[in-house]
Amino acid sequence: MRGSFGNCVLDSDTRQLLTGGKVVRLQPKAFQVLELLLQNRPKAVSKSEIHERLWPGSFVSDGALTSLIAEIRDAIGDDAHEPR
Repeated sequence: MRGSFGNCVLDSDTRQLLTGGKVVRLQPKAFQVLELLLQNRPKAVSKSEIHERLWPGSFVSDGALTSLIAEIRDAIGDDAHEPR
């Protein structure tokens, strides 16, 4: 899958996120979250669905997901206080 949004391109085949034409590194789980969100857009994806897809059968605190979202926002240049 290759999806674009804003000035970003996510390429599942190469496992790369490009922002402004430059490769931006993401942890594997953060990449999976972004990929899941893009695959399901414009539909919202619930926290429980994300947990089920990324950590099936495991208990993981909401803090883990919050950290991944913060990493994604930082990578794409988005601000939680003034989202685009």
